Amino acid sequence: MNEFTLTIIGSGSALPMHGRHPSAQVVQYNDFCCLIDCGEGTQERLLPAGIKPFKISTILITHLHGDHVYGLPGLLSSYSHLKRSEPLVIFGPVGLRGMLDSIFHYSELAPSYPISVIEKTPKRLSRIVVKDNLEVLTFPLDHRIACNGYIIRELSASFNLKKDKIKEYKLEVPQIKALKRGRILR
Repeated sequence: MNEFTLTIIGSGSALPMHGRHPSAQVVQYNDFCCLIDCGEGTQERLLPAGIKPFKISTILITHLHGDHVYGLPGLLSSYSHLKRSEPLVIFGPVGLRGMLDSIFHYSELAPSYPISVIEKTPKRLSRIVVKDNLEVLTFPLDHRIACNGYIIRELSASFNLKKDKIKEYKLEVPQIKALKRGRILR
């Protein structure tokens, strides 16, 4: 059985609060492990939360305020020091690549692993990842700066249709495709 697991690493706001940490959450589904935001200290709290940092293959950044992103350079640097070799994909709003490029340049960080930084400031709901039976979508959120929301969901299984029923009801290709996706025809 496939199950989603959500681990809250941090849920605090821009100012430090006793017992709460800056924003970071980990979503796991089968072999997919995704970090959403990476506030300061995220990497220190992953192992105590039962998350193996090298399992993270995707990072989703909602926006570029510090409490959501200031832990990212440290995590990426630690991955290099620990000789990570697996690719890492990072999605976020426009400006993320420039921020990371600047940090890499001035700190002379040359990651030991492939990093793909994909900037997207969506205007509407759009798909950014499909992996096995899972999809990740992004959509715009209303915030002072460009901000992405994310939906991570399981794709429903495709239904099989009986050929004799297709002929009986004289279904056309678009109707067959809709039925296979679980839609109800009227």
